[in-house]
Amino acid sequence: MIFTALYYVLGHTIEEQAQREAGDWERRGSELADTELRRAVEGMITADPEERFAYGLELVLGGVRLRLAEAQR
Repeated sequence: MIFTALYYVLGHTIEEQAQREAGDWERRGSELADTELRRAVEGMITADPEERFAYGLELVLGGVRLRLAEAQR
């Protein structure tokens, strides 16, 4: 479980750095057709990084809590 949290933090950090280096979303986003995939990618990229991180970490920790609760039964 520790590795899951560690890899989540590392992955998020790497992704955030890559997005900063990649540059302008408008230019890159226009390459995708106006599809649900484009809207999902756009939402992910334009979302507040702190909110995205907190949401994902809560999902990871929620899963850990659930597993611990099941193990204690």
